[in-house]
Amino acid sequence: TTIERLAGHFTVLLDALLADPDQCIDTVPLLTPAERHQLLVTWNDTARDYPLERCTQELLEAQVRRTPAAIAVVGGTESLTYAELNRRANQLAHRLRELGVGPDVPVGACMERSVELLVAFLGILKAGGAWLPLDPDEPAERLAFKVADSTARVILTQGAGTTLLRDLPATVTVLRLDTDWPLLAGYADTDPPVANTPDDIAYIIYTSGSTGQPKGALIPHRGLCNHVLGLNEVLATTAQDRLLQTTPIGFDASVKTFVVPLTVGATIVLAEPGGHRDSAYLVRTIKAQAITITQFVPSQLQALVEEPGFGTCRSLRDVIVGGEALPASLAADFQRLLPTTTLGNLYGTTEASDDSTRFELGSAPFSSPTVPIGRPMANAQCYILDGNLEPVPIGVTGELYLGGYGLARGYLNRPELTAERFVAHPFRPGERLYRTGDFCRYLATGDIEYLGRGDQQIKLRGFRIEVGEIEAALRACAGVRHCAVMVREDQPGLQRLVAYVAGEQLTTATLLRELKTGLPDYMVPTAIVLLDPLPRLPNGKLDRRALPVPDYQQLGTQGGYVAPGTAMESLIADVWAELLGLQRVGVHDDFFALGGHSLLAGQLAARLVRTTGVAVPLRRIFESPTVAELALGIEQLLGAAAPGHAQPIRPVPRSGALPLSFAQQRLWFIDQLSPGTSTYSMPTVLRLEGPLQQATLRDALNGLIARHESLRTRISTSDGVPHQTIVSTEPVALQEQDLRALGASAAGVRAQALVQQEAEKPFDLIQGPLLRVLLIRLADQEHVLVLNLHHIASDGWSAGVFDQELSALYNGQLAGESVQLPALPIQYADYSVWQRAWLTGPVLEQQLGYWRTQLAALGSLELPVDRPRPSLQSSRGARLTVPLAAGSVARLRALGRAAGSTLFMTGLAAFKVLLYRYGSTTDIAVGTPVAGRGRVELEGLIGFFAN
Repeated sequence: TTIERLAGHFTVLLDALLADPDQCIDTVPLLTPAERHQLLVTWNDTARDYPLERCTQELLEAQVRRTPAAIAVVGGTESLTYAELNRRANQLAHRLRELGVGPDVPVGACMERSVELLVAFLGILKAGGAWLPLDPDEPAERLAFKVADSTARVILTQGAGTTLLRDLPATVTVLRLDTDWPLLAGYADTDPPVANTPDDIAYIIYTSGSTGQPKGALIPHRGLCNHVLGLNEVLATTAQDRLLQTTPIGFDASVKTFVVPLTVGATIVLAEPGGHRDSAYLVRTIKAQAITITQFVPSQLQALVEEPGFGTCRSLRDVIVGGEALPASLAADFQRLLPTTTLGNLYGTTEASDDSTRFELGSAPFSSPTVPIGRPMANAQCYILDGNLEPVPIGVTGELYLGGYGLARGYLNRPELTAERFVAHPFRPGERLYRTGDFCRYLATGDIEYLGRGDQQIKLRGFRIEVGEIEAALRACAGVRHCAVMVREDQPGLQRLVAYVAGEQLTTATLLRELKTGLPDYMVPTAIVLLDPLPRLPNGKLDRRALPVPDYQQLGTQGGYVAPGTAMESLIADVWAELLGLQRVGVHDDFFALGGHSLLAGQLAARLVRTTGVAVPLRRIFESPTVAELALGIEQLLGAAAPGHAQPIRPVPRSGALPLSFAQQRLWFIDQLSPGTSTYSMPTVLRLEGPLQQATLRDALNGLIARHESLRTRISTSDGVPHQTIVSTEPVALQEQDLRALGASAAGVRAQALVQQEAEKPFDLIQGPLLRVLLIRLADQEHVLVLNLHHIASDGWSAGVFDQELSALYNGQLAGESVQLPALPIQYADYSVWQRAWLTGPVLEQQLGYWRTQLAALGSLELPVDRPRPSLQSSRGARLTVPLAAGSVARLRALGRAAGSTLFMTGLAAFKVLLYRYGSTTDIAVGTPVAGRGRVELEGLIGFFAN
């Protein structure tokens, strides 16, 4: 069907070009009438008959009448029934009415997650006002801007939220729902009359703004009610459900987590303040509270999937994911752990009442690296359009526009921006569309695939960030002349916000300190690179591709690098380095300054459990952010640990036979089972250009072998039990091949054969060595260096250490310098002894028992292929013939003759126009984190054939 669609597009395009050969190719139609109807009508047939003439509080009050005694909310040790929640919200609403709150009047709430927060939310809606969340985690300066910009008359606070809003104008009334409640309790507890209409504002959410200040999106009751009713229909929510509320109140998704449960009689369980950052706490709470529904951003879900015990959260029926692209690998890991739990990937924007599309995992196959965002939800429409607001074909990239009941009224006090983002509906006169700025494409199934942003807005750990706001904050700092901010993913899966700044008398510490006073933590760059001048293109624009990779190694270092001095410090430093994508971490480096954040801290805690055997509280990572501090804390925990916990790794004597680690024993066993294979060889091939000092290279390799015992190890057996022996000295076996006499072409062919021969040559684990080196001389200043290690002596991480230290030794000796690499506190043999001593007896049986149980539940793997894979692949294909009308052929010949071209040339030109149209809509801004952005014109074409 894909080729048939292409043929249909070609026919439509050809007819249009023949009718008007001089027209702009960007406007030539492509879609057949049937495909156009499918894109605009069939796939947007989402009409639902919901009661949208009522306001949100009316839906909630109706549920109170149905289930007054049911538990509505649980927060810590406190809980409220529907009747109690409604009564307290009514008392607050009557007081707010007395203070002048009514339709479209914003009321701020600066409160931690608590029962009182839900009372505040419902009380504001009952008063007829607009909910204005003020997250206490945000800087006071940013909160003050929201209060001033919204002209809020009343602010509700509690506890720490009160201290953040000290300098409010005298016209603003502050109500504390903790200390002021005795006064509020005197007001009537009956439902106040409804004062607003479905088109009045239900809530105002401020999102990052490209001009340097946040912008407030105005969401009416009609959009909120439609969203909630649609989500309840999709989730089949009932009064028996228990929803875990973890979303910060400044995030628009928090609103649905309040309203969805309360419209069906379900229970909201409030996570403790800060609990959304602690994966171990979330797992405990899900199990203890029998949670059935919850929502996470993918980065939160990643931390949960890595958290021990998450696979036992069997009460979960539905998990909602949204806020950023969902990696397919993460979804697969989730389904492996919780195969009976429904995972729904939702997409939406604040300006469209949050969620507009949904993809349920398992509902359709997909092969992209990220999970599709699915199809439009109830009473929502999605259109993927080109620059002329025309629909693009299936598989071709375009910008996503949203329509339907969910659209916001616009932005508060921003008419120009409202007009820019909310445009007239090209297919439904009198309606509007919201221009998302997101690039997407339709899959053949009708599902939408998200590809990236078309502007400088980014999504980072679920937060929507306008780069322009951060740049405006930087420009306001003293001495800054120019700046640029972007998200970098220099390590796969680890995104960092990086700022590049040019100016006078600047320090990164000063800039970070100033930014933290006005920006929330998630908008403060991980790294600031001082670069003067910033790179420019010939036209004067910023050359984002030329912005250098930051030196992440230096971010958290205080007073220079200090190597780990204990086994625990080395272990922690290695875990940090792997998690943060760094080559090394010093004992005084700060985890958060190196690029760590709260979600990575959760992953760190999970990995430390696996490597140390001790559960490290998440709080301790925040309190002890350096390697030295954390190592000391873990040592203290280990000292108080019960028997069976792992003890620190310590050096052991080298006298006598040393045991193999479990990993080494596995590789030894495979070598015994299938001797003479090169399956576990690790060859690295380097092409060296320039003068090479062979003697210096040999000395550097010998220094490396002397430094690392694993490179001098032999594996032998005694009574059938393998053990390792470390030889005292072992000079490198450097083989040399001089191919200069063969000539360039023949030398290249011979070198390739030698490399292949070395890679396929097996290792002898008994005789050794476990490192082989081959140096091939192609010319006087051109060499190929082959380093081949057996996996029993090295791994992927160790290979990086090998390369780094070899380079340091070679360059140092070449310069005549004495290179002193940091001393190694332990060697791999010490780890092997430690592992064998720990994993024995009941501890080993417990570990083995766990895996026996897990593996026993696995069945055979059956891949869902369309047809059996042939034993021998072929190049057979087929041909699709597209007949053209005789009149079209005649006009095509005439057009070719007029242009001095053949029929073939004319037809080929038309086909190239078609290919151009498939790729021309992928004009994604340079610097946008989109996979394959270096080949954007091919992306649409590749996607077309892939679908």
